[in-house]
Amino acid sequence: MKKHFLPIAILLSIAANSTAQQKPGSQQPSQKEIQEMMKQAQNEMENMSPQDKKTMDSLGIKMPRFNQLSSADEKKLQKVIDEEDRNVPVRDAARINSISKTPLTKGTLAAYLQSAHLKVAQQLFPEARSKGEEIYQLIKKENETSRAMGNAAAAFWMMGRVEIALYIAGKSCTDDPSNTNNLSNYAAMLSMAGAGQISIPLLEYINKKSPGNSTILNNLGQAWFSLGEITKAGKYLDSAIHLFPTHPQANFTKCFIELNKGSKQAAVEAMKKSINGGYTKEKEDILRKQGYKTDGKDVNWTFPRKPDPLGLETFHIPPYPLTVEQCIVAEKEWDAFRAACNDKLAGISRNIVSAREIMIRENDKRTKGYTAFVQQAMKDPSAPPIPDLLPFFADKASLKIKLLTADRDGSYSYQLKRSMQRIREFSDKELPAIRKKYQAAIDSINAKEAAETGEGKRVPDYCPAKQALTNAYLRTANSTLEQLWNDYYDIQRRYLNELTYWNQFVLWKDQFEMQKLGIQSDWLNLIQTPHFESIAAYTCNTKEPAAKMDPLPDFNEINCQYHSELKLYVGTITTDCNRMTSELNLKFVKLGLTEDLSKEKFLDQFVSCSLELNEDAGVDKEIGPLKAEAGLGGGIRLEFDRSGLKDVIVKAEAKAGVGTRVTDEVKKETDIKTSAGGVGISDLGFGDESLEIGVKGEISIISGKGSAESTGILEGVFKK
Repeated sequence: MKKHFLPIAILLSIAANSTAQQKPGSQQPSQKEIQEMMKQAQNEMENMSPQDKKTMDSLGIKMPRFNQLSSADEKKLQKVIDEEDRNVPVRDAARINSISKTPLTKGTLAAYLQSAHLKVAQQLFPEARSKGEEIYQLIKKENETSRAMGNAAAAFWMMGRVEIALYIAGKSCTDDPSNTNNLSNYAAMLSMAGAGQISIPLLEYINKKSPGNSTILNNLGQAWFSLGEITKAGKYLDSAIHLFPTHPQANFTKCFIELNKGSKQAAVEAMKKSINGGYTKEKEDILRKQGYKTDGKDVNWTFPRKPDPLGLETFHIPPYPLTVEQCIVAEKEWDAFRAACNDKLAGISRNIVSAREIMIRENDKRTKGYTAFVQQAMKDPSAPPIPDLLPFFADKASLKIKLLTADRDGSYSYQLKRSMQRIREFSDKELPAIRKKYQAAIDSINAKEAAETGEGKRVPDYCPAKQALTNAYLRTANSTLEQLWNDYYDIQRRYLNELTYWNQFVLWKDQFEMQKLGIQSDWLNLIQTPHFESIAAYTCNTKEPAAKMDPLPDFNEINCQYHSELKLYVGTITTDCNRMTSELNLKFVKLGLTEDLSKEKFLDQFVSCSLELNEDAGVDKEIGPLKAEAGLGGGIRLEFDRSGLKDVIVKAEAKAGVGTRVTDEVKKETDIKTSAGGVGISDLGFGDESLEIGVKGEISIISGKGSAESTGILEGVFKK
């Protein structure tokens, strides 16, 4: 991880602001202008408040003098300015010309792989080479299949062990050049690590063997892009997008190609498709810079869920009375119902006190832990990545939550507003007119009754007539009120369930517990208030009807309902609603594989990419690289950016075989069924099931966009 200083960040921010207004191809700032920027940054530092200076000092940050920046710092600044203004790499004619015009054949492939592996290995740290060889021999001893070896290399790649992955991938390909998935993965690694000129012949060879494969087409496009051959790259990427419209990586790179052309709208549309194929905060930020605000409808959420996680539908509100006798019963039932709600509310209030204490304590631990990581990162370039302040899926799920309250047609906020408006229209306008008409009829009978009352007169029984009028009024008034309020409760019920579901992914466990208790409290306060007309004056019956009250149910105990465990040959990646953890297999830990092995820096070396994982694909035959638009058996797609795993897409099994084009992605990815003979997607992550990718499964790497400077750890394999 790189060492970051706040003052440098200020300077780079000023540089970025100065270049933000420049168009592609515009003149870069001169050395004089850079000096002016540094003076501006120095002024910013000198005008910094005492509190800010104290904060910097507490983090161990020394106050620099920008007029004393080293030439290396100035070069770093110039590089940032160049990056800010460039969307695509400069065409590297030397590397492009180094690519042989003679296509690889089955006869020449082995020698090419041997040569490539030797060149690559020379660029790796000695520790990575030796450790890679040790691990390679261990895996080979335990399992001789090239698939297992290739999966191990891909697993090391996704866990951020870039150099070890490159070494093992190269060795596995030289041992068995016939495994096209391993060849594709190795080629993807090569191009993302800065050796696109080596990967292209391999990818073209595979493309002839497996035509129409979106993964190969994308990887070819990305390799040509890394060399600055933008026109050719665009054609391959467009072909991949044609097969899979929301291809996460092809669309991502296409966005920058369109920006380079000056086609802003086309760039936005490409990035929208990319973010639908796999979400990362980086993609959302890019869209924001282009003036587009990402919407919850732009992201694809594929995890199954329970329709009523809180169990709110089990709370049966007492019925509204439609007769005079029912009014007597209703008043008793509602008294009992309110008492039961208040008893449950008292228990919830006690739980809230305890939950709040836990949340405060956990928040304090997170804050202190994060501060410690920041302090260490400021002082030590080899410090591990700073942990996320938010849960794993928080950014993506937050977009879905915004849909709940957005003031537009279809949102819960809009539905609740319309429902309450209808209640008020009836209660404030229609009901008073009905009540007035009823009261007039009762007054007429009362007047008639009073006129006939006197000494010696036989007074008729007018109670039945009054009761009949009252019952008619109650049926009209309360049946409408009950329907209107039940509609309102139904919207609230669905809203609270939705909010609870998404908050599992937005909040930490202790915060979610507080939110859950708060929603339970809100629900009980909402449903215990009656909104009906009650008239018990005309019973006409000396026998009082009996009331009955069912016990109030308990809320469903809800914890995170999503748990996925990817059992890879080299370790395990576990994803819950709000946390992602990775753990190496103990046998590799015993080999001395540690976080800082061979000085590998995940953030410095890793490139955005996607990985397809499938438990059953190609068990009986070689099928080539997995395609992003289809899945067999227990398939998922993982989306990475430069900081690591960012999204998990659950995929449906392909009914017509690998490569089936998805025509209705959302429907297919949520219509989840169990695959025959193994763990199905319907079981993935729910309950105790897991996806095991080892000897039989398959991992395919879908390469992503490299930096505009075409740098990488394998830059040195090409000698100009």
